[in-house]
Amino acid sequence: MNFTNKQKREFVKDDYNAIAYLYANEDRNLKLYAPYVNKFIESLNGNKVLDVGCGAGEFSNFLASSKLEVTGVDFSVNLINIAKSRYKNVKFELSDICDFDATNKFDGIFSKDTLFHLPDSDLTQVLNKLYNLLDKNGKLCLILDIPKQDGEAIYKEPLDNNYTLYYNYLTTDKIKNLLIKANFKINDVEFINNADDLYVYADGIMVIYATK
Repeated sequence: MNFTNKQKREFVKDDYNAIAYLYANEDRNLKLYAPYVNKFIESLNGNKVLDVGCGAGEFSNFLASSKLEVTGVDFSVNLINIAKSRYKNVKFELSDICDFDATNKFDGIFSKDTLFHLPDSDLTQVLNKLYNLLDKNGKLCLILDIPKQDGEAIYKEPLDNNYTLYYNYLTTDKIKNLLIKANFKINDVEFINNADDLYVYADGIMVIYATK
């Protein structure tokens, strides 16, 4: 694939900016994911949480409804602006997670459907960053599609064919191995099989819980 990592991430950013308002008005199916997010919330030892790839902020708001102090970060300016307009109880920051940094540590980091937009070397860097952003015994919760294949792919955005979307297919074994290499301890892996919430390239959904 003859694109730089930066170009691959730019494909994703441009795509989400283009479809932001359509994306923000889709049903995020919070009822389906609530038990898994609540399990993450119950595992926390403090109340500071980072939502990586927060999009329009629905899951950030769900986390904040449990009296957590939530920071949502996303590199789509349009999605961040929508999130800020909808949810005043969350701090939202415009940033590429590859460039994001914070002076404070977080008790938990949550991320849904984000890390598969990062090429391998960027993903390794980001997982190391997330580890360092967590406080001692901090918790990580990742929700990702289980792909039918591995490797990389580039698609035309179905909602706007003028834009391109990049995926790095992350199998369960691959993301677990990358987490272990970043020094995370994996606590549990759960699987959601719900055909109504699957993309065509996915066989299921995985939820990974890990600890620093």
